[in-house]
Amino acid sequence: MKHLLFFVAATATLVLGAGARGSDSTAGAPASPRRGYISGTVTREDGQPVPSFTVQYSGFEDGKLADTAYNGGLSETIDATIAGHDGRFAIKVPPGAYRASAYVTYRYREREYNLECEPMNPPARHDYDGLGLDKLGDGLVRSFVLKLSGKKDGAPEDSETLYRSAYHGGRVDLDCQQVEGILGGGNTFTKALRDAYPRESQIAVTLTPQGPLVDGSKGQPITAKLPLGNDGRWTFCLRGVPPGIYSASAVLTTPASETVPLRVSPTPAKTILKGAGQYDKTVVDWQPSTIVDFLPNDLGPQPCFGVKPVTLYLGQ
Repeated sequence: MKHLLFFVAATATLVLGAGARGSDSTAGAPASPRRGYISGTVTREDGQPVPSFTVQYSGFEDGKLADTAYNGGLSETIDATIAGHDGRFAIKVPPGAYRASAYVTYRYREREYNLECEPMNPPARHDYDGLGLDKLGDGLVRSFVLKLSGKKDGAPEDSETLYRSAYHGGRVDLDCQQVEGILGGGNTFTKALRDAYPRESQIAVTLTPQGPLVDGSKGQPITAKLPLGNDGRWTFCLRGVPPGIYSASAVLTTPASETVPLRVSPTPAKTILKGAGQYDKTVVDWQPSTIVDFLPNDLGPQPCFGVKPVTLYLGQ
């Protein structure tokens, strides 16, 4: 950490050419260290290069004094982004210690989606581990893979927050607690799905893509089965759904193998207010199937990454 006190701002140079556009080697080949450069590849899971992406890099130059941030910590002297192409990038930087990350931006239905890429070759331990920084040395290689679904490498799941964010892609939270009825006059409400069947019953939710996904791929139907008894827990959800627009439907199977088609709704119960002398009514917009639309996340520092979770309400 003593060495870090002698860093200062510097300007890094992006080199787009042989390194970034792959003219010196094939786009799918692993990147090799280049003295004075942060370089690497950005590919899909099948190994194909990502045509366009953004690399964020930051750190400190050696031998210069760094500014102090408002909270008393050191203010990073290099903090920038570059646009990469054809699955490769090479960024010329002065000697120092750096970190890098990558993301891909898609335009989908007039919306902008920023999807983070997963590091392919992170070091077992950083040179400055608490800061996630590594010495440039003879060159840093940082390669990334774009995943639209699946568990994040090494992501823990032992708390609600960690469990909900452990997968790439979208999340669908399920709710079986909705009831309908008239408020007052001795009226009774309907029974919530969670109370209408044995807790050992299984709920199968099917998501069918409605056209191309965010990345332009075709996508495939997704079916997930969850026990009814998990309703109300943070594990009662579908994770790792490739972002796009889907049609959602659901069925319940009892322990006696009885199959019950369920109704679904994209919104919870709402109360309709009546006039004087009349009773208010609580209703749900039940449908045999409904649309699940994953919207881009708009909370957090810019750019915002990922998609917003969706809640699907289930009833008899």
